[in-house]
Amino acid sequence: MMAAGRVSCGLEYPIVHELSHALQESSKSGYDFISVPLAHPRFTREHVEGKAKARQGAFTRSDLLLSSSEWNSLIVGKLTMASILNLESSVSSLRMNSEETLNQELTFAAHLGLPAITFSLTSDRCTNIARIFHNKVVQGVCYQVWVRVPMQAPEEAASQYRSDRKQSGDGFEIDTWSWWNKFHSVANIQKKIGLTLEVSADLPEQCVIDRWLGEPVRSAVLPTSIWLSNKKGFPVLSRAHQQLVKSLTQVEADPLTDFARGYEDYLQCPLQPLMDNLESQTYEVFEKDPVKYREYERAMYLAISDRVPEEEKDTKQMAGFDEADDDDVQDLLESHAELL
Repeated sequence: MMAAGRVSCGLEYPIVHELSHALQESSKSGYDFISVPLAHPRFTREHVEGKAKARQGAFTRSDLLLSSSEWNSLIVGKLTMASILNLESSVSSLRMNSEETLNQELTFAAHLGLPAITFSLTSDRCTNIARIFHNKVVQGVCYQVWVRVPMQAPEEAASQYRSDRKQSGDGFEIDTWSWWNKFHSVANIQKKIGLTLEVSADLPEQCVIDRWLGEPVRSAVLPTSIWLSNKKGFPVLSRAHQQLVKSLTQVEADPLTDFARGYEDYLQCPLQPLMDNLESQTYEVFEKDPVKYREYERAMYLAISDRVPEEEKDTKQMAGFDEADDDDVQDLLESHAELL
């Protein structure tokens, strides 16, 4: 999510047992929001027919677990995956049940006042789902729709070693940009419908990346599987991925990191290329306001100080902020760049 020109970072959970606890832990680690499923992925609902049709009780957690302000600003809702639903099925009962399931989740998201909801595309069969989202947007829903699409389908990565590169075995298109283009076209290119780009481990050619950057990218998913480990064991992005993150900041995409243990370490690395990209912009904004620029310097100083281990603080020579001038701060940033 973008707030006053600032790129925010979120943490994605595949499932959450205690929502308030997950929110607290992610906040302590420095994340701005979390992305969680609106309903348990394994909670089957039967609205048209089946044994579960008469089941009583709520289909998901209570809306009283968080305050309205927390729902409105800190939670991005994840809808049930398209691979589980049968929204494009030729069997009317399956299709209608999937539509009711999706409408139930979308109505609940509107009730909570969520800032955004995400939905994953898994193929180019998306005409019906695009129609549903179009109708919801026309009805005036308050949330943003982030359509999650992988930068490169697994079949496409594998097809580089095959002769039939552009077509999968089942006859479906495997160019994921075509998935998105079809969905966006059917959804009538509504302004509330944007793209969540799931970054792949092996980046495609630059022309393919440029095509993605030409789309309305609202957020980007940085799976923990694409990260490398540096000499100190901290997760880092490759140079190519760092450049991609910098490019995404120009289209105002918010990094969204998949859940992993020690996930606070993942926050430091996406922030660094973002800061490199935004540094010149920040200076242009603050150069006419010395007070704001001074606060920016203070924030950078404190960020570096926090990265110094407690046992090394007596041996590390850190310039006092109150006595440091701009040159001192710059020297401090350069000498402690390895800590970021």
